[in-house]
Amino acid sequence: MVGCTTVSVALFIILLNINGAMSCPSMCSCGSNSDVDCDFRSLTVIPSGIPAETVTLDLGRNSIMSLPTETFISLTRLKNLYLSNNAISVISSGVLSGLTSLEKLYLHYNNITALSYDTFNGLSSLLYLYLHNNKISTLPSGIFSGLNSLTRLYLYSNDITTLSSGVFSTLSSYRFCICTTTRYQHYHQESSLSNEITAVAKLSNLSQLSNLNLGYNCITSLQDGVFERLTKLSTFSLQNTCIESISPSSFRGLTNLRYLYVRNNVNLKMLPTTLFDEVGNVTTLQLQYNALTSLASNQFSRLSRLTQLDLYNNDITTLSPGAFNGLSSLQYLYLYNNKISTLPSGIFSGLNSLRQLQLQNNEITALPSAIFSGLNSLTNLRLDRNEITAVGKFANLPQLSYLNLNYNCITSLQDGVFERLTKLSTLYLQNTCIENISPSAFRGLTNLRYLYLSNNINLTMLPTTRLMKLEP
Repeated sequence: MVGCTTVSVALFIILLNINGAMSCPSMCSCGSNSDVDCDFRSLTVIPSGIPAETVTLDLGRNSIMSLPTETFISLTRLKNLYLSNNAISVISSGVLSGLTSLEKLYLHYNNITALSYDTFNGLSSLLYLYLHNNKISTLPSGIFSGLNSLTRLYLYSNDITTLSSGVFSTLSSYRFCICTTTRYQHYHQESSLSNEITAVAKLSNLSQLSNLNLGYNCITSLQDGVFERLTKLSTFSLQNTCIESISPSSFRGLTNLRYLYVRNNVNLKMLPTTLFDEVGNVTTLQLQYNALTSLASNQFSRLSRLTQLDLYNNDITTLSPGAFNGLSSLQYLYLYNNKISTLPSGIFSGLNSLRQLQLQNNEITALPSAIFSGLNSLTNLRLDRNEITAVGKFANLPQLSYLNLNYNCITSLQDGVFERLTKLSTLYLQNTCIENISPSAFRGLTNLRYLYLSNNINLTMLPTTRLMKLEP
């Protein structure tokens, strides 16, 4: 009796193994953790016999062209579906509707041209949706309706030209995360949006949106209030676009914005004076590599929390008096590689927290008396590669440790010109037009460690007194 029971149990186990093996599609492999791997198997259609208990189904890197309506009807436990790197052009209506447990859907690198408004109906658990690198030209209104759990949406590298009003209106948890995926891999890294969007309608009701990147599109303008309902937005990027104009109230309502990147827009020549009036919590503002020609008075006066302002590589010729008013928290101001010729008196007044000021590669000819007065926190000052011909006595800059005056046409250094720079440790005076240095030119520089005077072809002699008394 005992022997018979043993044989029956053994037979039952063998039958279970046979049934398990039969439930796995012949061209795929099935794992013990409910994973079905059909990746890179030269499939042209979805294989039959996919187990109902499947949690992860990988059909990537095949030649599948279509998704029949009943394909996934029994896969109610499926959480991860990989369909990337195929030849899918159309997704039939309702084909995904039964996947109520699906969390990640990978449809990138296909030939999808259009999506119907109900393509993603029923995917209430979906967290990540990958649609990048297709040929999608439009997004129907309501297409994301019901995707209440969606946190990441990948849409770059399509043929989208317009984002219609309300297209994202139902995504209460949506975070505009822009990523790039290496071909034939499922991993991703941060990158930039790269569609062909030319216009942006008002984005509405994205109450949880914290990061929005519209870079690498051909957006030409931003209208008033276009982002006003994005009340939790903390980071906004608008780089490498075709933008020519930004309306004065484009950033209205962005009260939680911290990082604003409007850079590398070669057609952007001016900024409205009141553009930043309603984004007073911004701490980093990047405006480099645009085509800005001037900065208006009080341009940034409402940005009292701003710590970094990048304005390099523009075409700025004019700094209006008061351009930097109100920037009491500013620590880093980068104005290099512009065409600035004149520094208005008092232009840097009030910048009590400023640590780095970079003005190299401009056309500055003179430094007005006391131009740097009050910059008590300044540690780094770059004035190299300008057209400065004379240097008057520097104001008291008690924290300055680095000063670069290379590549100017300074002809002489007068007694005590640096004497109030008591913490200066590095001084560059190379490739200038210096002909003579007064005996007490370096008086007071008791902390100087590095003095560079090379490549001054008009300098034929050095004084033998004070200069020689510079000691480490």
